[in-house]
Amino acid sequence: MAGHTGDERAARLAFADSEAPVRASGLVALIRLRKLTKADLAAAVADESALLRRRVGETAGAISAIGLSTASTSRDRLPPSWEDILACLIRMLDDADAAVVEAACFGLGEVFCALSAKDDSQPTDLLVPKLCEIARNHPDLMCRESALAALGTIGSPDSLGAVIDAMGAKPSLRRRAVIALAGFNHPDARAALELALSDRDWQVRQAAEDLCENPHEAPACS
Repeated sequence: MAGHTGDERAARLAFADSEAPVRASGLVALIRLRKLTKADLAAAVADESALLRRRVGETAGAISAIGLSTASTSRDRLPPSWEDILACLIRMLDDADAAVVEAACFGLGEVFCALSAKDDSQPTDLLVPKLCEIARNHPDLMCRESALAALGTIGSPDSLGAVIDAMGAKPSLRRRAVIALAGFNHPDARAALELALSDRDWQVRQAAEDLCENPHEAPACS
């Protein structure tokens, strides 16, 4: 209610509550009010509850919009910058909780979509290797899928190998990898899509057919 009625005081009281679900609600309210600060973001990422850390990833797209619309008047009210958000999400990729890692991958995809929309760029030297490692080796399948989705959004040439490797994994990973291939304009990506047209999983084949038929979404297949 605080987020919908403009009650920042109530949102901050919730964000400081002893119960994690209440703190998570307070976090979302501050984001909705566009009152989340750099310090608030850091506190959420460092929270002992995985629920708070996960919520940061799930709302990263909304958090990234705060800095574009907020005029700060004091240092303690600074909104999170792009660099702050990316640093927090990269930190979350090493979290012990798989749900947090999955949310961080999702959040990175959301943030890079926004960066692309504003014609900006961010260094990916640390980010891409971490996502490639998750996509290849994380024990949680959902984390691997989410990492593949993020790699497809970022589209770094250094990550194409990890996406193609996933084409030899379980069906759910192959489906995600096919969609991720749309983010790469490279002969190897085209070859992988063509190979996916004969995949034994019909959903993989369908995704590959859809992408090959739409040159605006993926490299054209022969």
